Amino acid sequence: MTLMHMRHRIVMHPIEGKGIPMRTTVDLPEGIVRRARKACGARTKTETLIRGLEALVREERLSRLWALRGRVPLEIDLKASRRR
Repeated sequence: MTLMHMRHRIVMHPIEGKGIPMRTTVDLPEGIVRRARKACGARTKTETLIRGLEALVREERLSRLWALRGRVPLEIDLKASRRR
């Protein structure tokens, strides 16, 4: 089985409004681009990549937060906070 690759010229927009937009050329398997675009409901290949990169960044942040679970000492009065 051979992988079909498409050469895409993609304009990457800043994630979360930060950074400078960049233009880059990447070689991506056509099938994965098609499946990702369908899965996320993106209208364009650029939108597909932006959504994928944002999801990757979000997943990494959540992973780091979960790693802190039980390690951060909190002094919270649960009874007082539940009365609010």
